[in-house]
Amino acid sequence: MERIVLTFCLISISTARDFHPELKFDTSDAIPQEKVNVNEMMARIGSASVLACDPIFGAAGVGQKATWYKDGMKIAEVTGEKNAIYLNRSLEGFNRQVPEVGFLILNSIEKADEGDYWCIRKDNGQLGEIYRIKVAYMTQIGRDRKLVSSPETPFVGEMVKIECTKTEAFPTPAINWFFNDKALPPSSNLEVASNGSLLIHRFFSENAGTYDCVLQNFAGKTKASVTLPLPQNINHLPNPESQTAEVGSGFLRPECVALLKNSTLWFLIGCLSTCCLVLIYLFTGMICYRYHNRRPCTGRLPLWQSLLRADPALAPGFRKVIAPAPESRNQPPLISSDLP
Repeated sequence: MERIVLTFCLISISTARDFHPELKFDTSDAIPQEKVNVNEMMARIGSASVLACDPIFGAAGVGQKATWYKDGMKIAEVTGEKNAIYLNRSLEGFNRQVPEVGFLILNSIEKADEGDYWCIRKDNGQLGEIYRIKVAYMTQIGRDRKLVSSPETPFVGEMVKIECTKTEAFPTPAINWFFNDKALPPSSNLEVASNGSLLIHRFFSENAGTYDCVLQNFAGKTKASVTLPLPQNINHLPNPESQTAEVGSGFLRPECVALLKNSTLWFLIGCLSTCCLVLIYLFTGMICYRYHNRRPCTGRLPLWQSLLRADPALAPGFRKVIAPAPESRNQPPLISSDLP
């Protein structure tokens, strides 16, 4: 079966007197040209590709010679009547009939074959089309590798998160989820996050089953799976006799866990604690003040009674006593003749 190489785009680059077609390698052997094409290609690992040398292609190149380069290094010599095989690899499985006109044949492509390929005609230095090859690959996931779900055994109505596995691949693979070998049904209860994880907002019996995360790109696809059991009833608890009564065992009723996660409850607890601390602080300060500033009193009073007695210093205001003026000040002064 013939393997196909996917060509993504063809870019034309204008050149000045010194020809540098956006390459990091020496192309001084080539003559200045008005335009050269950079052909970006993508090939999957194990496929084959045939690159043409335009300067010696056709009738004008009969009897002419050219040199093939990869990333600036010479890799092969061709003529208008002879092709070249990259690294002299075997053509086993290569079932295409390629004419002998100076092609460079890459068979059983490997990841190390990525790079820029071009040919230069020897007699006049004409540079051919530049082939920029990217190798697509997909590292397969082992069969024993399972997806991770959180929690592993959910309760009824609980949120479940299934993380899709990662693998080395180029280009970046697309992520598709399947449930019991079928595409996920459209549902507001199911959501695929931006990182590829699957979110089940409320887990019920109909959500139990096998979930597959399929990674796919141009090179192929791979997948990993996880099977979620039926949800546990939130009102069902294991037999207490079968549980070990140990501190820190982590065994809590689901309703208790939900209550502890309630932010409003913790806010009210914080407010109550703050009020209690303020009252304790004020009461302690008042007791200390009264203990060191007790008024002298006749008789012997118990300590607790003396602390509870009213203290003017703790009352509002300045407690200044204003005495009324005597009535004689409001009467006119007596005259001696008025006296009897």
